[in-house]
Amino acid sequence: MCKMAIRRLDSFQRMDQIMDAVDMWFFNDDEFGEVLNRFAEDHCMDFKVDESGTETNADGDSGVFLFSPDEPDEFAEDLKRRAHKRREVHMQYQTLFEGHLETILSSFKITSEQFQQVFQMSQDEEVRYGQKFHRWIDATDYVVFLKMMQSQYTKKTTHDDSQPPAVMFLRCQIRQKMEEARLALRRRKEIRPLLDKWGVDDFVQLVKVLQAPECPLIQGKKQERKFMARWRIKLTQQQRDSGSQKTDRAIMTEYVGRAAEELTSEEFATLMQFLHSHVDGLELDEHGKRRRMAWELFAALDETFIGCVPYNKTLKFLQRNPSERFRNKDWKKVTTKWGAKIKKNNVDKLEIDLIEFVGFIMELLSDVEYEEYHEILSSWTNLKRDLDT
Repeated sequence: MCKMAIRRLDSFQRMDQIMDAVDMWFFNDDEFGEVLNRFAEDHCMDFKVDESGTETNADGDSGVFLFSPDEPDEFAEDLKRRAHKRREVHMQYQTLFEGHLETILSSFKITSEQFQQVFQMSQDEEVRYGQKFHRWIDATDYVVFLKMMQSQYTKKTTHDDSQPPAVMFLRCQIRQKMEEARLALRRRKEIRPLLDKWGVDDFVQLVKVLQAPECPLIQGKKQERKFMARWRIKLTQQQRDSGSQKTDRAIMTEYVGRAAEELTSEEFATLMQFLHSHVDGLELDEHGKRRRMAWELFAALDETFIGCVPYNKTLKFLQRNPSERFRNKDWKKVTTKWGAKIKKNNVDKLEIDLIEFVGFIMELLSDVEYEEYHEILSSWTNLKRDLDT
């Protein structure tokens, strides 16, 4: 079933009710907690931590993974057998978790397939507004499961009553993931406007700035993480193969966010200060100056910093300019065209994002000289700031 059908079947309010009910079940349901604790108690002896303190995946990277090194000795073979047993227990755990979840969904008379659509819609709303972060779905992830079972193994073998029960340990992991997601989104909401202000579409150019010796991102770092190095090489090659100097800015935002995810708040603030200084110090041609001024107006209009503004409300604000040009046929022609384009891309809410807004303003004022363009944009930006004050 498509998202449109889900939206007709269940309003956004109903979507919130479903997601909140699952949240309440996961974090507070005592029956589910007891079942999970018994399951962990019954199976935890298969989850002894290796003497080395780590397991190794197929690529040889250390960490809590499924597979042992490819070595022809009994120790390695034992690790492989245990890994296979753990995978079987993990599949039983997934079945247990999904069975309890389906009981909750049945009370709302929706199928698992419909719930997948509802969950995806909630993720879209999370990215847009950053208000709710549902991460209990990560409870079925193998690494999350493995850490819970190893914690239960330690609790059982050491008789340490200070160790939390399995379900409490699991819930703490998920709450941590919620906070990590909230922090990551907050950082992306800082990074994306900066990249838009910069106007950077060339991934190679972005990487050069991030790898500059004075960039706080690499200072004190021993080496680039492997998955980030592979991602950087892949994006660079994709841009070269396409014969274009453009990479999707949303992807670049994600790249910078992932590159900076291990930074503390103070280190991240230093990185953003460095990038702002770089962007503000760039020499811009007339086209770049026009884009920059449109960006500054959008930044003033986007009061809640969600990356989009209501289209019709924005048009009414722009028409507060007394100039006749904002009431004539050309105005109507451009606004009607962009309104149809925005409605096609977003049928639920007539909102314009920063990229579209800059394009709209550039087209709306494409026939005016730079001096007049500067005067019009400055009057709008100052008016909005005065209204806010």
